[in-house]
Amino acid sequence: MTTVHELRKTEVPAAARLIRGILLGQTAPHYPKVARVFEARKYTPAKLRAMVGAKDYRVLVACRKAKPVGFLITYIEEQVAWIAWAGVAEEVYLKGPVFGAMFKALEKILRRAKVHKMWSASIVGNAAPQRLVQKAGFRKVGILHKHWHKLDFVLLEKAL
Repeated sequence: MTTVHELRKTEVPAAARLIRGILLGQTAPHYPKVARVFEARKYTPAKLRAMVGAKDYRVLVACRKAKPVGFLITYIEEQVAWIAWAGVAEEVYLKGPVFGAMFKALEKILRRAKVHKMWSASIVGNAAPQRLVQKAGFRKVGILHKHWHKLDFVLLEKAL
């Protein structure tokens, strides 16, 4: 069974390993290595620890048998939430709706925080995450050309 909750300080080391493994591993193949290294530096144990309990961040983890197997990092500004990163360990990706469970939990948290919209961006050629986000109720609103790391991104949003 998978449980989803906000990251606890005691879980930071394991969550940081999971995030680093996903970002630097082969599970993010559409991102060039230089971009993955840059992104992984944002989620060190110290930086994740600072996000736990911070007003403008929500870091969710999906756990199986008390082990983090998925994460969803969101930044909130002016009642709008930006989903910065979401990932699931390869060994559980096909074994259940982990992404869906994380998005449902995030929506509940964001509604309590009076957030009225979520948005996300995904590299144009990376179709699988786009399908998962759309399955969670997001809609495509446009393409950002030569954006982060000079890559093209699909922009998606969902009103709450």
